[in-house]
Amino acid sequence: MKDGIARSPRNHVIMVGILLLLVPQTGMKADTFYSTYRSSSRTHYISVVSGTHKFEVDAIAQYKYTEWYVDGRFVEEDYSGAFKYDPDYSLNVTKNVKIEAVVYNSSRNIEETHTWNVSLKRPDLTVTDILMNNQTALPSVV
Repeated sequence: MKDGIARSPRNHVIMVGILLLLVPQTGMKADTFYSTYRSSSRTHYISVVSGTHKFEVDAIAQYKYTEWYVDGRFVEEDYSGAFKYDPDYSLNVTKNVKIEAVVYNSSRNIEETHTWNVSLKRPDLTVTDILMNNQTALPSVV
């Protein structure tokens, strides 16, 4: 023990674990994408990293129904109620996808549609620098 800190492999593992929990993980970052209600039907084109992202119709009025579709397939319905809860849908994006929120009034007439065309960002695999050690090749023995 030196300076009151035990130096052991176990303590190093614990410290690395704590640091990993404190550092934000860029691949795990979730974004929320908003589309404003009463702005008429809107289409958004976005590019995201793989992971779970949230889509929301923002500032919705009272008593609105919102049906959510992923690639044309119905997935869920939200109701804003008297307190005007903004409808949202979360999806783990692993490929290009189309998300639609169809907003209906209380009589079930369509008011507007919000569409997000989501493309998956490809990781940048470009190698910008290679560090090579000065190593000597030795002849092989036959």
